[in-house]
Amino acid sequence: ARAYGGQWAEAIEIIDSAIALQSDGTSGKPLDVFITGAVTKASETECWRFLARLGSGDVMSGLVLGLMDRWSVDVCVAALRLCLDRLASVSAYKKIVCEKLDRLLVYQEALEGSSSELRWVDLVNDDEKTLNLLLGLKKFDVARKWARMVQIPLLTVEEEYILNLIEVERDITKAYMVLGSNIGTRD
Repeated sequence: ARAYGGQWAEAIEIIDSAIALQSDGTSGKPLDVFITGAVTKASETECWRFLARLGSGDVMSGLVLGLMDRWSVDVCVAALRLCLDRLASVSAYKKIVCEKLDRLLVYQEALEGSSSELRWVDLVNDDEKTLNLLLGLKKFDVARKWARMVQIPLLTVEEEYILNLIEVERDITKAYMVLGSNIGTRD
């Protein structure tokens, strides 16, 4: 706010009061421009104050997709879910937002139990690292989903799962069942 001589905070107050006049709590097209600016300048925790008030699901989706690398995985997941709620079923953004949300949910799982200081953006270009984190956390169902999403052979996941069943869980019967269900599969 100081960079704008205090006028930025004043503009935000004006936007807030203008939005309060609308019956549904969202803005119209003219205010979306100002709200977009407020979201880009706001911190991760403050951006929600404005993001939820955008009137257009397409504008919101474009903004969220453009700002995601600044935010934590949890904020990204919540923002993408909000976008999906606001998007029309025929929106060009619908598929992109769904695909991005699916990936972010996997990153969230991979980072949840990880002791490292990784951020989700550190995993974006490293599908193997994501898979290895999931396998290390014994999240085999999520690892299978990830392997299918990024086209990594499922055999890698199933081998780790079978080894875990034998060595850690000592469940030889279940290991044989998993092995039997994978005989003859090539993915």
